[in-house]
Amino acid sequence: MKLSSDTFYDLLVNTPNDKVDLSAINYDGKELSFKSLRNAVDLCCKDLADIGVKKGDHVALWAFNSLNWVVTFLAINRIGGVAVLMNYGLAIEDVEELMSFTDVKYIVYGSNSKLKIDENVASALARKLELASTPIDINSQRYDYAERTITEAPSPIPCCKYDSKETTVIIFTTGTTSKPKAVQLSQFGILNNAYDALEMMNKYQNDKMCIALPLFHSYGLVTLIAYLSSYKTVYLPTDLRPNVIIELLDKYSITDLTSVGIIYLGLVSNPKFDKIAALLKMCLVGGGFTTPVQMMRLDMAFVNAKFLCGYGQTEASPIISLENGDDSIEKRAYTVGKPLPNIDLRILDTSKGFLPYGKVGEVVLKGYNLMNGYYKLPPEKQAVDSDGWLHTGDLGYIDEEGYLHLSGRIKDIIIKNGENLSPSDIESEIIKYDAVREVKVLGAPHPIFGESVEACLTLDSTKAYDEDALRKMLLANMTAYKVPSHFFIYDVFPLNANGKLNQRALRTDMLDKLLEMSIRDSLHAGFIVADVTIKNTTYNVVPVTAMIEALTKYLGFTQDASGKICLATEEMLLERIVNAYSDVGDIHIQVVLRDEWLSIRFKDQGAQYFIEKNTSSSYSAMIILKTADSFKTEYAEDGHPIYCMDFLYNKNFNIQNFLKEQSKEVVSMLK
Repeated sequence: MKLSSDTFYDLLVNTPNDKVDLSAINYDGKELSFKSLRNAVDLCCKDLADIGVKKGDHVALWAFNSLNWVVTFLAINRIGGVAVLMNYGLAIEDVEELMSFTDVKYIVYGSNSKLKIDENVASALARKLELASTPIDINSQRYDYAERTITEAPSPIPCCKYDSKETTVIIFTTGTTSKPKAVQLSQFGILNNAYDALEMMNKYQNDKMCIALPLFHSYGLVTLIAYLSSYKTVYLPTDLRPNVIIELLDKYSITDLTSVGIIYLGLVSNPKFDKIAALLKMCLVGGGFTTPVQMMRLDMAFVNAKFLCGYGQTEASPIISLENGDDSIEKRAYTVGKPLPNIDLRILDTSKGFLPYGKVGEVVLKGYNLMNGYYKLPPEKQAVDSDGWLHTGDLGYIDEEGYLHLSGRIKDIIIKNGENLSPSDIESEIIKYDAVREVKVLGAPHPIFGESVEACLTLDSTKAYDEDALRKMLLANMTAYKVPSHFFIYDVFPLNANGKLNQRALRTDMLDKLLEMSIRDSLHAGFIVADVTIKNTTYNVVPVTAMIEALTKYLGFTQDASGKICLATEEMLLERIVNAYSDVGDIHIQVVLRDEWLSIRFKDQGAQYFIEKNTSSSYSAMIILKTADSFKTEYAEDGHPIYCMDFLYNKNFNIQNFLKEQSKEVVSMLK
């Protein structure tokens, strides 16, 4: 595909006549057609010009997603300014530092987390930065562009001549150092990246897209441009809570969605999920997905949707590879697809050069989509080398079919929910707490966020340590998602022979502690190892007792004890299938592990079986009560009884140690 030199504004100027009246942006009930969007951008350009914005000026855009966010972003680019996209969840100190670092001259703001606390925060920030212009509040009635396009004709503004390859967007990303990096992107890179992505997903794209991602995130931004460039409607939820997203999807019958893994998982677990389960047809996953198992589960939950994951970096504008929706679910779960057109992707070993198929090395790439460098950083700190290759810092390999597999990271960063976090940033805050002597922040695998933030500490024994006080201090000084999930206390850290921290040993021990905590919590709640429903027929007794026999022997029960547990299970099933005095229907069986015993639970739709009262007349009742260490009847929410048989483990058996060893074996096999 030939690369285009168009700008974002050219998309609006060149809108086909049959598309100009179609809806472009919908937000909170307000809507702009493609014609109105162009007029709104022209009006906003006049507003920016009136406060002095000119070509090359850095304009901070600091707000939640909204219709006006889109209009302002396009206007900043149209007038030749550089849109500095700010994370609306950052602490005010971080916002000030980043704006100062990137030489921001103007602030455009809207709803964000800091304004909820102090409505004057933007003005105070402008004074601290010594800006000449008062910040623009795009939430105010004065800047209601949806309304103004109805009542005002846009005033012509001087045409700004510039090369589409010039920097017009800055997005922040965190690397291996404590300082944030300001990635400089061009309209040329973003727009052509959108075009190439569309070429790969055109078969699955539909007319309506909901972007449930922050637009300051490069993936959310490129999705916006992709759908506008194909003259489809973009819907922006008012916030990212599952209820809000579901209601929006349902109200407008939206078929396409882009978000991060945690949002999709939140949608599935929401009580209203059934309203949209069959509605969606294409789901794009950005920000780094979670696990192959979760990918497969989501693919099954959204019954009519194709999930397309990919791989990208802000430095690459940002999409590097994308999956094909026609690939098998296994291929889509375990790879990140093939490189986009016009991107040369290789696997590099610094000592051996470029590697062949199947060999693991650093993922590097070259192409039109690479950034214009990190703002104000010297050449030795740039990620693009002198030969034009972007070094991603990620390890991976390419298979013989051309699919990219990721296998790890070189960078010392933690990726939580798609956001790159610097451990040293977090460590520098924790060490401010008086009782902390040493701190090491590490990432740990997490089933939802990808990685969690964990902290290992050694303490000053002469000072009082209070974890709650430490958390409160951190929450006051940094964004909440950076605060560690757990704080592990050590007498001393493990050291290498040279006296330096043995980070591998510390990480291994920390992961062991997390595993023990997880197992302990699971056993306390009841660790379900089997959950089956069988038809009410004697043919199903043997498969169930065979499963129980295999499991009990695996758990260390003697052959005699295992036989008795199987007998009690068989008698309970026969009693419900053959001897029940009402129609029980299907029988639901759960096998649950707890700290001291194995519990087997039975539930059906029949009338209650008063086992204690039947011991004189029921052989099954006598066997069950004689064999089980404990028998009790509980009640489900629907009022039907649950019959619980508990069997104590052997005296020398420790279920926590057992599960821990099994987990280590599984991890070892996966490696």
